[in-house]
Amino acid sequence: MRYFDQYVKLIESGKISVCIETLLAIKRVKRFKKKYTFKQEEADKRINFIENECSNTKGLSGKLKLALPQKVWLETSWGFYHDVEVTKTNPDTLEEFKATEERRLIHETPIIVPRGTGKSTLGSAIGMVGMIIDGEFGADVQMLAYQREQAHILFNAARAMMNNEESVLHLMREEDVLRSTKQGIRYEDTNSLMSIKTSDYETLDGTNAHYNIFDEVHTYDDDFIKVVNDGSSRKRKNWMTWYISTNGTKRDKLFDKYYDIWIKILKGEIENDSVMPWIYKLDSPEEIHKPELWMKAMPLIGITTEKETIQADIDMSQNDPAQQAELMAKTFNLPVNNYLAYFTNKECKGNSSKFKPERFVGDDRSSAKVVVGMDLSDVNDICSISFMNVDGEERHYINKKYMPRHIMEKLPRKSKEQYERWEAEGVLTIHDYDNNDHRFIFDDVRAFMKEKKMYPIAIGYDKWQSKEIIKYFTDYYGDICYPVEQTTKELSSPLKIYKSKIQLGKILFDDPVSTWCHSNVVVKYDANKNVFPNKAKAKNKIDVFASQLDAFVIYEKKKDELSYYFN
Repeated sequence: MRYFDQYVKLIESGKISVCIETLLAIKRVKRFKKKYTFKQEEADKRINFIENECSNTKGLSGKLKLALPQKVWLETSWGFYHDVEVTKTNPDTLEEFKATEERRLIHETPIIVPRGTGKSTLGSAIGMVGMIIDGEFGADVQMLAYQREQAHILFNAARAMMNNEESVLHLMREEDVLRSTKQGIRYEDTNSLMSIKTSDYETLDGTNAHYNIFDEVHTYDDDFIKVVNDGSSRKRKNWMTWYISTNGTKRDKLFDKYYDIWIKILKGEIENDSVMPWIYKLDSPEEIHKPELWMKAMPLIGITTEKETIQADIDMSQNDPAQQAELMAKTFNLPVNNYLAYFTNKECKGNSSKFKPERFVGDDRSSAKVVVGMDLSDVNDICSISFMNVDGEERHYINKKYMPRHIMEKLPRKSKEQYERWEAEGVLTIHDYDNNDHRFIFDDVRAFMKEKKMYPIAIGYDKWQSKEIIKYFTDYYGDICYPVEQTTKELSSPLKIYKSKIQLGKILFDDPVSTWCHSNVVVKYDANKNVFPNKAKAKNKIDVFASQLDAFVIYEKKKDELSYYFN
């Protein structure tokens, strides 16, 4: 194994760094070398075809030059063979008999590498090998992705290789041996077809492709992989499935299911020598700040991507959780949840040194005007009432928080001590009601505003559990209450503005409970980068943040009519 042995020598000499998973893969191949037959000529035939006849489809033109790690993946997948005893039937006598056949060992090769590793070009070249070089009749190749647009990337790369006039693929196209049709790319000599397939079960059921190439598995929601592999394994002796993907931000979905299986195979917890995973990633998030270790995740760094580009991406992502998640998952292959911490430690403190408590104290001539936000709960959560005062572009907040004592008493010791400390500091009201009684809270809030000479000009509230207290506020202060729908559509845009303001030091509060709640806020980004706030765990309360945001949302929606009160 010329390429594998060269790769191992570089690793063991310390000249290159690889992650734990890659080391497990190396150990696995070493075992294969002792147990199975390796045919260098079979691997070389296919690797040489790729380098001599396939071409780059992005960036520099010309022949496709494989890097050493890529040759190792391909050499391992195509070079190992083993003897298999199978039961056959004599077609003349219908008698069964045993026969031994030599077959390819590896049927599944997951290649989990980051973006910028030439995945599409490599996948297309592999497809050409399966259709042309393997020599099987009807050697169909399926380019598979969850959506047709993604599958087209692989297919179009393969079609582009036929345009290189220096390649035999171009000559085949000119001779009409290799031609593009409505169904896909057809190789006439073996009646083989390369085609696009997506997650449509009806079109996949019954397929028996020679090669299945799954692109960007991390985007899949449904498991159509099994349907495809079952079709190939039942009808093909040397079928192969390739999974070429980055990590992603969809946790506990299909990718994680297969990834866990691949890890268990590498660790020897699952015995299946027909699967050969190659996984490249950093061993910890801290290694992001160590450029000398980036090759753990990016085996082709300096070849298909540059360190300077990666560093620029890191610098640009510092204040953008969405970019940070994408960077960690797709550049460094670290598993990242699609829920991400939204506020930095500094932002969670609410720019407290600039907070102006006097903004919330009126006098006999004029009351202090406030926009109120309410996040209510029945029993278990904190009930939070926020008061927002507008000072130009600044938004100042004070908050009243409530919680039943019997709930606090049942909390784990650490949480209970924290709540007791806040009660002693006067920043959390622990009461003896069975639940967060709305009459009690309304009376307490009204007395608080009367003492401070504050007056509410608008109230934004989450409709959950709010009917009773809203009636009290409406009866006393008039028709100033407005619901804030807890949906992505309602919250995404104002939350982004809130985030921008807190970055600029224009969201101000001096409240340890609010700081804690802000630190617990995680957000989920959808495909359009809309954002929705949540909490990662039930114990991580975000109620004070939520009530502050409700006040912020209502003011943003009604700024034209409410800004008058703060001029």
